[in-house]
Amino acid sequence: MNADRIKELLCVVVLVVFIVFLSGNSSISKASGNDVFKAVNAEIKISKTADIKKCNNQRIKKEFGFTHNDFEYITYYASDSVMEVRELLIIKLQDKSQLDSVNEAIEKRVKDKAELFKGYAPEQSAMLEKYVLEYKKGFVIYAVSDTPDKLISAFNNAI
Repeated sequence: MNADRIKELLCVVVLVVFIVFLSGNSSISKASGNDVFKAVNAEIKISKTADIKKCNNQRIKKEFGFTHNDFEYITYYASDSVMEVRELLIIKLQDKSQLDSVNEAIEKRVKDKAELFKGYAPEQSAMLEKYVLEYKKGFVIYAVSDTPDKLISAFNNAI
């Protein structure tokens, strides 16, 4: 073999190793939205967040401005009571470019609810101040709960 042929072969080997490395360290989770939600739902059932119920697409649109077609997966759970702030939103983004608009919509929702509850529902306001918003491997979770850390833990374990 001549030197040029060895260089070509070495380049191919390095490229293959690099591609294998990248595919093994993907920043997008292979978990489905349903898999992630099932894990979080198990925690909902044993926590004080159990009084929240799945909301339809019209409610998601009303509260956040999203439609189910905007994402690979979206589910939203909230209380039927207007005096309750507990809620859970799980989204699997189609791509990371959606993250900023999702964060903005959620931050607006929190700000609007905080203004609404300020002054007359201190327990609800305190719970809302401790909301959690996380992005990991293509998923966004937003949770307002007595135990948001347990919901986040279930979320992280699922993805």
